[in-house]
Amino acid sequence: MKNIIFWLIIFAAVGIRAVYFHQIKDDFLFKTPIIDAKYYNDWAVEIAKGDWLGAKRGVFMMSPGYSYFLAGVYKIWGIDVKAAVLVQFALGLFTGLLVYLITKKLISTSGGLFAMALFLFYGPELFYESVLVKTSLINFVNMLALYLLIVGAGLEYLISGMLLGFSAHLRPSVLLFVPVALVWLYSEKDIKKAILFAAGILILLLPVGIRNYKVGGEFIMTTAHGGMNFFTGNSKYCLGPYTPMPFARTDPEVEQQDFLNEASRLSGKKLTPQESSAFWYAEAFKFIKQYPDRWGRLVWKKTLIFFNSYEPPINLDYYFFKSEYKSVLSAPLPGYGEILALGVLGAFAAPFSFLLAGYGFVCFLSGIIFFVVSEYRYPFVPVLCIYSGVFLASLIHIYLKKGVSAKLLSLCAMAILFIWLANYDIYASVFNFGNYKRSNLANSYFGMGVTYSDAGMEKEAVKAYEKALSIMPQAGPMVNLATIYEKHGDIEGAQKLYERALSIHPNSTEALNNLGGIFYRKKDYKSAEMCYTRAVMLNPNMEQAKKNLELTKKAMNIK
Repeated sequence: MKNIIFWLIIFAAVGIRAVYFHQIKDDFLFKTPIIDAKYYNDWAVEIAKGDWLGAKRGVFMMSPGYSYFLAGVYKIWGIDVKAAVLVQFALGLFTGLLVYLITKKLISTSGGLFAMALFLFYGPELFYESVLVKTSLINFVNMLALYLLIVGAGLEYLISGMLLGFSAHLRPSVLLFVPVALVWLYSEKDIKKAILFAAGILILLLPVGIRNYKVGGEFIMTTAHGGMNFFTGNSKYCLGPYTPMPFARTDPEVEQQDFLNEASRLSGKKLTPQESSAFWYAEAFKFIKQYPDRWGRLVWKKTLIFFNSYEPPINLDYYFFKSEYKSVLSAPLPGYGEILALGVLGAFAAPFSFLLAGYGFVCFLSGIIFFVVSEYRYPFVPVLCIYSGVFLASLIHIYLKKGVSAKLLSLCAMAILFIWLANYDIYASVFNFGNYKRSNLANSYFGMGVTYSDAGMEKEAVKAYEKALSIMPQAGPMVNLATIYEKHGDIEGAQKLYERALSIHPNSTEALNNLGGIFYRKKDYKSAEMCYTRAVMLNPNMEQAKKNLELTKKAMNIK
């Protein structure tokens, strides 16, 4: 019977992915990678076309693993988003299988079946498999490494280490798990296993260190952005949820350089990537030392976020795609709140596994050390599915043995309570960020509008900007929409939008510069001068505003 259930789950998981792929494969958002997905895709295309060393990128500032993975897919099947997503669908299925095998090995077959089903039908899993980000690949690599550690007899330990080494090139925080694994291997009383495991990791880390030294003069075995991420999650600017830094743009093409430039400015000397990372680590520790109470509250906020159902975005918003795709994502699929609640209960029912518990703790720790967003929290999901599966299997066992008993009802009541707690809106009720979720959704439509604009699809861009504004008035979409109005001669409409944008964000240099242009066209030079002067004061490096200010002064006969 269990074999039949196993294959029914597999066939259903394949089926839902086939339906989902058919629903989204022709969608503009599917075919047009944005933000991080665009960065990884563009880099992968460069690699696939022959730039395997990536010398022009210097020392790696963004984790290279996913782009090299994509490049491998592109070399085999051609440069095609569809091919990459189909490969990720297949790896997602294998990850579900690994979740089953780990649960079966450590706990029970019944628990493994539930765990596999929860993982394969988990809404965000389907989403992350369908976009060009590293999230789903990380889970496949980490679960395979964990499984090989559990069943290893020799060479498996070397391969497990190599997999974790590769995972470090997807997200370096996985290296926090290495001491846990080494302690477990040491407890096995066979030093050879630990040596093989460590050797496997170094086999994948050393080449990147050598490459970074060759192209950038710094021996860094992963990337040089650890300090930037640490500061982002541990500074006066961090509000609890992920908070963009005021001096850095969120576009991955320029964000790391912005951090580097700011570190050089504050330190008074030109820094290298490694020095910049060290600088930001030092700045974060300075904040922690100076404001321990404030930092403690920040850690508490991040803990609450980690154990809350909402999927906080860093660039790709799950809820935005769920709304826009009109796909199976809109079905009542399991979410983080459900597997979190069931997983916590299941952890108490399951026999203790040092490796599994250690891996789960490292997932939590890495979020608290840096910052908590859906993508960074995601490696915790397979662990929750495993323990959720164990809990559901225990409910079935109790029912088959005792029927509807007091124990069964109390456990079900606890599950309902925990699900309610996990779904509690902490952002509005605890953090007093009532607009946080709306702001994220509005930002996604704003980004969609920018993507349409870049593709020359102006009508679609206007609709996206208007949708963003209908959700929540923000300066960014207003400025872009005003630019389109101005382009088509609606000067009055553009002026109103620029002025409205400045009422929301008075320091928007783009709005000030553009509004100054409208005043200049109306020969209202005094108002134009005021706009340009303020823009230059806010951003002394804004060359366009400087030039416009000079032209305005000439028109006013001001020397």
